[in-house]
Formats: sequence, C-alpha cells, structure tokens
Amino acid sequence: MSRICMISQSNLSDPRVRRQAEALAEDGNEVDIICTCNDKNEPKIENFGFITYYKVLVKKRYENAVRYALHSFYFFIKTFFKLQSLSFIKSYDLIQIHNMPEFHVFTALFQKIAGIPVVLDIHDLTPELFDCKWGDKNHSVFSFIVRVVEKISCSFSNNIITVTDICKENLVNRGVPPEKITLVLNTPNQNIFKYDPGREFRVITSGAKLIYHGTVAQRMGIHSAVESMKYINEKIPGSTLAIYGHFDYSYKILIDKLIKRHNLEQSVCLHGEHPQEEIYEFIKASDFGVVPYVDNVYMNLCLSTKMFEYNASLLPVVASRLKSFSMIFGDDSIAYTKPECPHEIAEKIISLCNDPAKRKRMVCNAYSILQSISGQIMSERYLNLINSTIFGKKNIKVSTSGI
Repeated sequence: MSRICMISQSNLSDPRVRRQAEALAEDGNEVDIICTCNDKNEPKIENFGFITYYKVLVKKRYENAVRYALHSFYFFIKTFFKLQSLSFIKSYDLIQIHNMPEFHVFTALFQKIAGIPVVLDIHDLTPELFDCKWGDKNHSVFSFIVRVVEKISCSFSNNIITVTDICKENLVNRGVPPEKITLVLNTPNQNIFKYDPGREFRVITSGAKLIYHGTVAQRMGIHSAVESMKYINEKIPGSTLAIYGHFDYSYKILIDKLIKRHNLEQSVCLHGEHPQEEIYEFIKASDFGVVPYVDNVYMNLCLSTKMFEYNASLLPVVASRLKSFSMIFGDDSIAYTKPECPHEIAEKIISLCNDPAKRKRMVCNAYSILQSISGQIMSERYLNLINSTIFGKKNIKVSTSGI
C-alpha cells in the first residue's frame, strides 16, 4: 500500500479529485486530500475508508484577479504547514497537486528535496483561462506572472497530467517535454452516471425538460440557453431549464435580468450545487442536456465533463460546436449549434422533440464513443502513471470506479 497526498484548492465536490482518489483507494492505497470546505462549520477532517479529507480553508470564488491571488496564497501557506505535519506522521510516497493554481506544487518543496515525486494535474490551462476571465482588464503583469508560474511549476514536477489533446499540445508548445505529460480525460464515473435502459424516446409536444449542471459563469454561455427558452416555449409549451451549480455573482445578476426581461420565471429554475448522485437523478428526469459554451481560446481547450455524464446516462445533448467537442463526437451523436445562438439552440431542441428516433440514434452513438474512452480506461491509465512514478513499473490492478 502506498500513501498519497493530494492538494486541491477546491472542495469535496470536485469530481476529478474524487474519481482519482476513489481509483487509488480501490487499488489499495491510502489517500489524504488537503482541500477547502464550503462552510466554516463543516468538520475539518472527514474520512471515507482509505480516503481522508483535511479542510484548511473555506472555499471562495473571486471575480477579481488580485483577490483570487491573495486567497490562493493564503491557501498555499495553510497547506504548506498542513502537509509538513502530515508528512512527519505518514511518510508519503507521492504528492499530487491539482491546479488551479500551479504554484501549489511548491507546498511539496521539502518532499521533493527528500526524493518524493510530485505530480501536477492540470485541469485547466491557467494562462488561457486567465486571459478569458481577466485578459481585457489591464492585467498584463499578472498575465506574464501566470505564464512564468506555469513554466516553473511544470519544470518542478516529476510528471504532469492534463485533460485534452489540445491542452497537451499547448503545454508542449510552451516547452514541456511530451514524454512528461499523460492525458487523462474527464470521463464520468459510470458507477454514478449509469446507462439508463428505462429512458423513453417519444414525441414531446409539451413540457420538455432541459438541464445544465456545473460552473455557471459567462464563458459557459448559459445566457444563450436561457434566452432560447422563450423560443422553445412557443412550440413546446411548458418547457423548463434547470440550472445546477456554483454561480459567479455578477453573472447570476445577468441571468436574473434575462429571466425577468423575457418573462421566464416559470421556465428557468436556478439551483445551487448538489452531489453527483443527486445530479444523476435530475438527469434521469430530464429530456435534454445543454452545453452552450462560448467560443474563445480557453473554451476550445475544454472537454465538458457534464457532456460525458449526459452521454453515460443516455441523455440527448445540444452543445456549442467547439473544437474539443467535435474532435471526439460527430454530428450523429451531438446536436451542435453555433455558440451563443439562442435561436439555433431552440431549433435543435424543437426538432429533436419531434424526432424521437433521431434522439435514440444520437444517444446510442454517443454512448458507443464514450466506451472507447471510458472511465475504466482512464482509471487504468491514471493508476499506471502513479504506480510507475512511485515504483518505476507498470504492473497494476484496474480500478472499476472510473476517472
């Protein structure tokens, strides 16, 4: 049994951290996760079998770059001392850092000096995301710092994990050796998001149920899905869009204004974050999943975990046509639209409501593609990397939890 410590400036709800920890635990490893919590009244330590969460700071999301940087630095300090105290007791075999931000790899400076390998898991390419969120706000100095931090953090790490081929390509173009990078897609945990043989495909003449879950920010394009509801309800009356997730504050104000402007109070429902198990139940009760991302440099790097979760649950998907999506799923498996085009989202939904046979073909095609990049395959790839980094060999057991 190996002892592994993960560091993540997120809470227990981060699905990628959870999936990887569960894969490690099922493979017989002990996993500690230093992370944030949602509320100061939460227990500071929670144990789930071989997985233990140590919460050092209340999670916050800032729309201001300076405040985000200060919060991240404070998390770094708290985590640094927590890691040293835990290392003294537990003698870790590997430290894994989940970005953002990358500089948290240096919480493991003493461990790296002592010969303990450090793996950096890059969920998001920080330079692209920074430019997407704050690049037009005269933060050129911060933008330069972000790029330097990414470069030295990648150099410091023994191995790097990332989420898409495009992310890997960008890292290689910025000087990271390709042999240092392992691709582990954000495929769903199919123990939670299960094949639904009971899903019915029928003509929908009223009450179509749309769902979106995950981060709710401007770059996710939820405003387009909200606006589409006024057109959908003209043809499919009583239709609803349920939105689950954490809202950027200013963006929620925009969404609220859109709902009031178009009299959509009965059509669009805003909910908070929910555990994955509950999200699956909401998906089962829905007719369509929407992934209406905007078209920019950062979003073209992203592979939507929620899209995979809809695919695994046999839920038809309407999504923006972005490079990262179309590299995996064709037009016969996803109903693509122009980004930020409410009319086209509505047209696709209305057309699919009237064509249940096409919906069934689409979800079957998407599910088939998903099996070729399944959670079990990604789990094996991830465990192979971790074990080879610790032991220098690749004889592993395959976890069934899925990455």
